[in-house]
Parts: sequence; C-alpha cells; structure tokens
Amino acid sequence: LFRSLMANAKCSTAGKLLGSHLSQNTEVEVAGLTVRINNDARFNSQLLRFDTTTRATAVPFSFNIDAIANADGDLTLYGKHSAQVYTKFLMKAEPLAFAHSHECRVSTSQNLDNGVSIETGLDNKIETLLTPSDQKAHVTLKSKFNNHAINQEVSIYNTPERLGLEMSGNIMTNLINAADSENRSEERRVGKECRSRWSP
Repeated sequence: LFRSLMANAKCSTAGKLLGSHLSQNTEVEVAGLTVRINNDARFNSQLLRFDTTTRATAVPFSFNIDAIANADGDLTLYGKHSAQVYTKFLMKAEPLAFAHSHECRVSTSQNLDNGVSIETGLDNKIETLLTPSDQKAHVTLKSKFNNHAINQEVSIYNTPERLGLEMSGNIMTNLINAADSENRSEERRVGKECRSRWSP
C-alpha cells in the first residue's frame, strides 16, 4: 500500500535588507516509507556570516541526521574583534543501536587599540555508542587563552572485554618560565647592587 506513495515538497526563501542577504531552501521527499529532508540556510552581512546544512533520513527502524553549521563575524570597536564558530552533529538511531557525535570549535581574536592582543579557542567533541553489547562514550575538551592551553579527555566504556573509566589532561603555559625569568633578573640585579656596595 505504501510502496507507491510518492510526495515531494520544496520551499525557498531569499531576502535582502540593508546590505544583508538571506537565503533558505528546504526539500522534503517521501518515497514509500522513506522520508528525506534537506535544508540549507545562509546569512551574509557586513558583520556576520552564517551558513548551515542539515540532512535527515528516516526509513523503517532507522533514523539518520547530519548537520553542519559555520559562522564568523568581525567588529571594529576600540580595536578589531573577530570570532569563528564551527559545529557538526551526527546521529544514527536503530532499534538496538544508537551512535552520536557532536563537535564544536569556537575561536576569538581581539586586537585592541592599546596594543593588547587576546586569542581564545575552545574545541569540544563528544562521541557515544550504545548497543546491547557495547556502551562507549568519549569526551575531548581543548581550551586556549593566548599561549596557555588546557587539554582534557574522558573515556567511559562497557564492553565484553573490559569495563572502565579513563581520564587524562595536560596544561601548557609559559607563566612558570616567565616568573622564573623575572626571579632570575631580580637576583642578578640584587647581586650587582651587592657587589657594587661591597667593592673596595
């Protein structure tokens, strides 16, 4: 009965306002018991640019979605500021299996008029897998502030071979080296003063 069912729908939107452009396209296709959805959207202006793509498919006992989004912007106010965002989402669901992945990256840059520069970054990724025999999850987090960075990873797993939790992390910074250099400079200065004071 449903094998001969066919349907298709499309929707498109385009607009322009004060130099900003917007476009959006959506398509829905039905073939029997299969449904496919495609969506694309874009926004472009002087300060902000954004685009996203989404693909979804539903068939009997299975659902998939794939979505990607990008954005970046620039602003000049007491200096130059910029930011970039990227995110990706994947998911697949079946009666006895579920897989998921989400990735997000954010970075910013500020160059102020007083000469101060600040750069930040955040990179996060989550992956999960759930089946009757395997359950896994992995989280990765990376953050950055100028020359300082923190990286962390967490893994949780329950498989026929093993069960456990693993965690790791590291910090990268030049604060200790900078403090040590300042201390050494201060020691050299005090040493010179002492030698000058006690010289015959």
